[in-house]
Amino acid sequence: MYDVDKLRGTGRTTRMLEEAIRLSGKGYEVCVIGNDHRHATVLRCMLGDLTNLDGHEVRVMTAAQADERDLDWRLLRFLRFPWGSPNQRVLVDHWAIESGYARVLEMLQQFNEEEHGQDSSKAQ
Repeated sequence: MYDVDKLRGTGRTTRMLEEAIRLSGKGYEVCVIGNDHRHATVLRCMLGDLTNLDGHEVRVMTAAQADERDLDWRLLRFLRFPWGSPNQRVLVDHWAIESGYARVLEMLQQFNEEEHGQDSSKAQ
């Protein structure tokens, strides 16, 4: 089973936001995707705490908003203008992935060998 709890508080979101800031500083159009409106608000606040973007923009939206704007989830690219720039970078926060694809993440590790911390004979 994918163990979300053991990965909590490890700095994944902060590192992702730092990467968003770095990419924006290099001139990329950056969009960060959170799970829902509350999560997107938290991400915006964290971005504000990390740095002054000095005129560079990092967009933050929810997964539902990304769907409305034709995000191709397999390619992590927006397909239509103005979002469909070849200069775009899309970063998805782990909470949005874990919330939307929890069962897929469990399946990812379901058949790992016992020596790697998983026992597939106990799969549900």
